Amino acid sequence: MLKNMKLSKKLYLGFGIVLFLLVVVGFISYSKIMVVASEARKMDAISNVQNAIYEARLARYMYSSTGDEAFAQKTEEQLQLAFKLVDGAVQTYPDMKNNQNISEMMTLVSSYQNEFNKFKAAQELKKSNYTEMTNSARNALAEAANSGEEGVAKLLTLMRIDALRFMNDSDPANLKEFEKHYSSAVAAGAGNQRILADLNSYKEDFDKWVNAFNTQVDIQAELVKAAQKAQALSIVVVEEYKNEMDSSISTAVVVIIVFSIAAVALGIFISVLITRSVTVPMGQAIDFAAHLSKGDFSKPLDIKQQDEIGHLASAMEEMRLKLKEIIEGIIMSAGSLASGSTELASTTEELATTFSDQAQQVSSVASAVEEISTSSRLVMDSIHEVSDKSQSAKQLTTEGQNNIVSANEVMAEINKSVGELSTTVAGLAKSSEDIGSILLVINDIADQTNLLALNAAIEAARAGDHGRGFAVVADEVRKLAERTQQSTEEIKTIISQFIKETARTNKEMAEAGRKVQDGANKLDAVDRIFEKIVDSVNEISTASGMITSAVGEQSQAIANINDNAQVISSGLEQSTAAITQVSHTVADLQKQADDQMEGTRIFKI
Repeated sequence: MLKNMKLSKKLYLGFGIVLFLLVVVGFISYSKIMVVASEARKMDAISNVQNAIYEARLARYMYSSTGDEAFAQKTEEQLQLAFKLVDGAVQTYPDMKNNQNISEMMTLVSSYQNEFNKFKAAQELKKSNYTEMTNSARNALAEAANSGEEGVAKLLTLMRIDALRFMNDSDPANLKEFEKHYSSAVAAGAGNQRILADLNSYKEDFDKWVNAFNTQVDIQAELVKAAQKAQALSIVVVEEYKNEMDSSISTAVVVIIVFSIAAVALGIFISVLITRSVTVPMGQAIDFAAHLSKGDFSKPLDIKQQDEIGHLASAMEEMRLKLKEIIEGIIMSAGSLASGSTELASTTEELATTFSDQAQQVSSVASAVEEISTSSRLVMDSIHEVSDKSQSAKQLTTEGQNNIVSANEVMAEINKSVGELSTTVAGLAKSSEDIGSILLVINDIADQTNLLALNAAIEAARAGDHGRGFAVVADEVRKLAERTQQSTEEIKTIISQFIKETARTNKEMAEAGRKVQDGANKLDAVDRIFEKIVDSVNEISTASGMITSAVGEQSQAIANINDNAQVISSGLEQSTAAITQVSHTVADLQKQADDQMEGTRIFKI
């Protein structure tokens, strides 16, 4: 069944069983733990009841010793608490209601409560009797004091001391002393009826107190007995629940151990089954793959399982069969390839030889054509050089003619400008002479101004302080006149120099005009020579063009022949290279065929 089950289902099954056992163990553990917790809570409830009974006994004892009502109230509260705790536990755990020991324990607690009520009533009676005793003693003492019965008063005091001692230690000897002193007091007060009445009343109240005390002693014995039995039963109940708890713990431990061992054992068993269902066929598959890696395709893989490993084994077996067919085909193809590559190698060698011979012949033709082409290019270059130089000469000649024309125009302009400049220089010379005349007039005016300034200074000196300002102005006018004369002399000198330079310039301009005219005549002669040069250059250029055209056609024909030879040579070279490449390829192919044949020898079909 496991063989035909998928791996995922195997794993799910194994882990599911183990998890189920773990859940069972957990459930049992939880249930036992809850039982233990329940027993522990029951024990805790009974222990609390024990504490309540103990606290009630302690409070009852303190009440008996002190008579304090607070302790009586605490006793009742603790008893009520004990009942409340048991009722709460019974409601939580109903099975506790059927526990005979608990029922008997609570009966004893109820009996204790009833006896305590009696004890409390006796305590109240003692208290009332004690009050009556005190009143009777006071009355007797007052009467004895009024009657002068000191002996009676003394005996009554001793009676009270005996009573108090008995109340404190309950010693019967104190009762005997009380009776003794009472008899003596009665005898001493026999003559006074009121004293005797008070003594008898005191005696009766004390007897009632003693009776109540004795009743309390009897009740106390019952209380102690009931409390001890109740506590003993509580201990028994606690022990019962403790035993039940220990039993539950022991059972839980045993069950947990048993189921845990079962879960571990079953888990190991299932893991072994699942592991064997995986490792055994995987080992077979690994051996099968090892044989395939060594080239042995003869051994089949026989794994009869319907899980993932079975599917993998089926796929690997199918792969073995496919590879076996492919390798058989490769072996056959390698043999055919080896024989065909041998024949192809011999054929390519023959083609390579043929193409090599043709390439050598075409190379010879191409060399001859290349030499002719080179000669044509040299002739063409020479013609182009002559043509270029003719064109350059023609261009230079044309530029020379243009420059001559421009020079003639410039010469004419210069000649015209020289004439105009001569006229201008002559005008400047005349203007300079006019300026000289004006300077003479300015010089005369400056002389007169100087004389006037001198006269003004003399008149200002005569005027004294009133003419001092006028003297300053006259002095400034005199200085201005002197500077004007000085400037006039300088301008006169410059004008004289300018007139001389103008005369010299006018002469030089006339000489320059003659030279410009001579240059213009010579340029006309040069222009005629350049016209003849241009005609000759045009004839050379025309002849060069005709030669260039003829040589160009020849060069084009040679270039076509050379191109065809290059194409043929290139084709032969490419063919030779292709044949060489084919030869290499064939050699590689033959080597690969040999390698394939060698490689297929490792396969065992």
